[in-house]
Amino acid sequence: MRRITSLAAGILLSAAVMGMPSADAAVPVAERPSLAALPQVLPAVNSARTDKVRVTWDVYKDAVRYRLSVWASPQKKKLLYQNEWISLPGRELELSSYRRDKTINMDELVWSVTPLDRTGKPIAPTSELQYLRDGEIRPETPKIVSEYDRMDDAPLYPVYAWLSVADASSYEVEVWRRGENGSPDERVRHLYTYENILYDEQPLTWYGNYTWRVRALDGNGRRYSEWSDRQSFVVLGKVKFAALGDSITHGGGAISTPPCMKLYNWESYTSPVSVKNLGCSGNTTADMLARFERDVLPFQPEVLVILGGVNDFREGTYGGESIANLAQLRDKCNAYGIIPVFVTAPPIRPEYMLSMEEMEPAAEDWRSGQTAINEWVRQQPYHIDITEPLTDEDGELRAGYTSDGLHPDAEPKKIIGEIIGKYLFSHFGK
Repeated sequence: MRRITSLAAGILLSAAVMGMPSADAAVPVAERPSLAALPQVLPAVNSARTDKVRVTWDVYKDAVRYRLSVWASPQKKKLLYQNEWISLPGRELELSSYRRDKTINMDELVWSVTPLDRTGKPIAPTSELQYLRDGEIRPETPKIVSEYDRMDDAPLYPVYAWLSVADASSYEVEVWRRGENGSPDERVRHLYTYENILYDEQPLTWYGNYTWRVRALDGNGRRYSEWSDRQSFVVLGKVKFAALGDSITHGGGAISTPPCMKLYNWESYTSPVSVKNLGCSGNTTADMLARFERDVLPFQPEVLVILGGVNDFREGTYGGESIANLAQLRDKCNAYGIIPVFVTAPPIRPEYMLSMEEMEPAAEDWRSGQTAINEWVRQQPYHIDITEPLTDEDGELRAGYTSDGLHPDAEPKKIIGEIIGKYLFSHFGK
């Protein structure tokens, strides 16, 4: 999965905001009997005092983006707002312009959302109309959408995601490790970003209970919202199964959905076994080899699933070079008493990749690299073949299984997880 943001921007931003003045006292959320009853003019001291409402909806499988529409009434005679480039399941909407229009009854405003594919075509019916007045009026905090509180074990490289705060310039993120035996909590990350999706580029290898939170900042680096509620997550210590890989293992799908959501993580589908996610988006086999000691050994896995090579052959890396890296990974596993289980590399769909503005086109000879890797994998004592069920008659990733041509979406991730889980359980138990 392409990284939507990076810590590089956050590092540059941190220099500007580390000297932030102390925050003002919290501003209480107003009573909300109706939108019309709210005061018309509010100083935008912070996010909670901006005249706005936040609406949210459930993630729709394989939706690349969503079209949000706001109508003046349930009769849908007047469309007030439409945005079809929303990637996460929610949006904050400014109300001041509607309030100035004396022909609009604020309590009659309604909204609907439509899930769209990569071309903007609806993939499901539009939702039922809902009143804006039933949304979250003047939210004080960002809303976290990462699902780590629903996971038994967080991935090695977390991705922190939340709904954008209207008119915010940047965001501040903190990650805390809870203290043990009465010791205080320790802040282990203090990050800044201009985006609302932040990839943690440092591995969380210290086991324990963690929380993270986010708040919005204005253009001067001052607090623009209160801190979000803390989301809790767990980092396990010693595990039986772990998976080393690239973005296919890290997670995410449908172009815009980040790896912090269970739907696009194949590790969500390996029951009855649990697999520690050691994936890192963008990795080649050389990258996986370079981080083996740092990222694998802290968890002392008995079995290591290794799924890599797609970023090698799609960039034109010679198959023999990829195989040499995989062989060294095998040798490292053997040296540390870990059983390596190799997984065949799925194909890609170059035509779809060409339509992605920020994605490099696939190497013309990508098939030879994939073939070389998979032939080697199938010769290993423990190997899993996931390639065949994902491949069409032309040898490419099935059209209905990918949005960007490189990453499998929800259904193929489920297929991958079930195949791997079944193999691990049958060979090694729970």
